[in-house]
Amino acid sequence: MKMVRKAFAASFLIHLFYIAITLLTGYILTKNYEPDLSNEWDSVVVLQSEVAFGVVQGSPFYVVFSLMAGAVLCWIILYTWSKVSKVKG
Repeated sequence: MKMVRKAFAASFLIHLFYIAITLLTGYILTKNYEPDLSNEWDSVVVLQSEVAFGVVQGSPFYVVFSLMAGAVLCWIILYTWSKVSKVKG
């Protein structure tokens, strides 16, 4: 049971780091963006006037299934690691 909790914690941390790095990358790219207006002035293209931020997923259960799949993968890694370390030791 202890290994299952560690697997769920590892899966949660992996998802948390992935989301944090994605947000941080987007923030840095947005802050450092400098449009080149002088060269683009001649070729003006009309863009849409609405912007949407966020992620569209097919189902809200995607995150739950992703966490569970990550936990199973982490459990397999932890289980294998424990068996290999017992054989060596």
